[in-house]
Amino acid sequence: MKTLFIGLLIVAGVASASEHFTCGQTLDIHKLSEARAEIEKLSYLDTEYYYSVNGNHFIGDKRSEIYKNFLEECLNKQLVSYDLEALSSADLYDIFDLIRHVNFYYQDPRLVKAMELIVLARQRRGDIVSNLLTSLHKAYIRGRAITEARQLEKRYPELQFTETLPLIKNISAERGFLELDDNRQSILYRKFEFGPNGHVVVVSSPMCSPSKRFLSWLNAPNREMYKAIFSRFATFVSPPGDYLHIESYHAANKEIAPIKLHYIYNKDQWPEIQLWNTPVFYFFYDGKLVSQLIGWPEEGREVALTNALKAVKLL
Repeated sequence: MKTLFIGLLIVAGVASASEHFTCGQTLDIHKLSEARAEIEKLSYLDTEYYYSVNGNHFIGDKRSEIYKNFLEECLNKQLVSYDLEALSSADLYDIFDLIRHVNFYYQDPRLVKAMELIVLARQRRGDIVSNLLTSLHKAYIRGRAITEARQLEKRYPELQFTETLPLIKNISAERGFLELDDNRQSILYRKFEFGPNGHVVVVSSPMCSPSKRFLSWLNAPNREMYKAIFSRFATFVSPPGDYLHIESYHAANKEIAPIKLHYIYNKDQWPEIQLWNTPVFYFFYDGKLVSQLIGWPEEGREVALTNALKAVKLL
């Protein structure tokens, strides 16, 4: 008999959201779905929180903390008692979909392991699980388990999974990111360290319209000074997503060279970044967070950008 188990999870952050969701008692699967609806409503109503670092004020996204609390206070205590073999296929699907939803906002390998167990339970009873396998593949990509995603692709060649590439691993607990090589042959892990001077971390994506607006602005002929600064003193990272969008990253990197867009590997390695929307600019000096600039509207934000660069002595 297979029992689904997810242990207690801990998230570190600059600030914690105040909202905590408590089930209060054991819930059946349908009640658990109602609890999901409540937590979704809570996360949509108010996603931001405000915090301070070294006397400077910033905005963060509390959804990860909300879903972490939901997992600890409600979902975890329900799942430990479920016997997968005794549940109906429909109930297994509902649990799988709930775990998939939570993992979207709060990634943890134990959640992905729970998804794997449900897929196996459905397969043992002869169910069609192609849609679950597609969701599992996305969860692997979001959690940067790229090797596991590629193993799934080989095991089920008939399914139309999104494109991946071999991950060249030399991964440690140190801060880093994933880099697409220039020939689109592999993805490399690169360590990152802040230098003693100014640096900008740009949370960006080639799939995000405001991010593309900024890159077009930066790449314009009259912005050579700004592009030189961002080429030398900026790191562009994209938050985890269900797809690698390899062709889009490759095309963007060619267009904005020598600047490159990178994939984040593990958000926990970047505790200074509490808002992973795109684009968000984080300005550091001597490794300490100084300011934050959110978004890039159609009219641009050249004055605000210039002032932020001056504050970290890059202008």
